[in-house]
Amino acid sequence: MGVPVHAATGTSLAIVFLNAATGALDHLRRGRSLPKTGIAFGASGVLGAFAGVWVNHQLRGELILMLFSLLMLAQLSAWCAAGRWVPR
Repeated sequence: MGVPVHAATGTSLAIVFLNAATGALDHLRRGRSLPKTGIAFGASGVLGAFAGVWVNHQLRGELILMLFSLLMLAQLSAWCAAGRWVPR
């Protein structure tokens, strides 16, 4: 798509945040959430995001893409091992 890796990861982070915030507010409004637990998860997510931004600036774009690909393959392997994903 022609977007530099570092810009794409930052944009992706912003989109994920907006999606998560919208979902969390909807669940809170409907009374289907545990606010204290949500705050704890949110705080750890913020710390993880700052760590991710730091790592993103330390590595070359190609390495970031390779590591992300490995992460996705590891997740797929975990789903397959747990029987949660079956190819159609």
